[in-house]
Amino acid sequence: MKNLIFVLTFLVFVSCSSTGQKSVNQLGPDSKSQANVYIKRLGGYVLGGTRAMVKLNGQDVGSLYTNEFLKIYANPGNSIFTIAGDKASGVFGKTDLNINFKAGTNYYFVVSVSGGKGLGIFLGGALGQAATGGPFQVLRVNKEGFYGNATIPSANKPIKSNDNGQSLNIETNNKSKSESLADEIEKLNKLYKSGAISKDEYNKAKTKLLK
Repeated sequence: MKNLIFVLTFLVFVSCSSTGQKSVNQLGPDSKSQANVYIKRLGGYVLGGTRAMVKLNGQDVGSLYTNEFLKIYANPGNSIFTIAGDKASGVFGKTDLNINFKAGTNYYFVVSVSGGKGLGIFLGGALGQAATGGPFQVLRVNKEGFYGNATIPSANKPIKSNDNGQSLNIETNNKSKSESLADEIEKLNKLYKSGAISKDEYNKAKTKLLK
């Protein structure tokens, strides 16, 4: 009986383990023939013990607990990128994003719980409004927004998307500090008006930017 309990406990533990990494340095190398999709899940108490399930065109490709990183490879072309609740933990719902992946291009996403808690620190690197459809909220950011204050290679060319969702490299050397600050405040204001962040989060993030 003890052996049976041990086996069942082990199977439950394994089935509930994630494929995420604790350090971004543990992620695999970039591919030139496929799209490189980086995912970071923020910390927090809400749903902290529940995995965020990562799917590509309906197929499970990984999972994340809080403060973990994940990298997946996607074939070029239109795909449905999904962050869903873990049904095994009784958490349902999902957030779908339609992405036109390009070979050799890097895509960066930040995952939080619905309501956008903690997303304010990534406002400077946000490429679009946070998408919500389930228990988790997904925000696409550029490389600098994804890594935060960490040292990153080729950080002088952050990624920005056009209206078609395609990624473009732009030089930031031509922007003055005042223009950069104005852009970040504008993005912050758009997220607040869209309901992605609360008024309190808006005020705190704006104060931090101005300082």
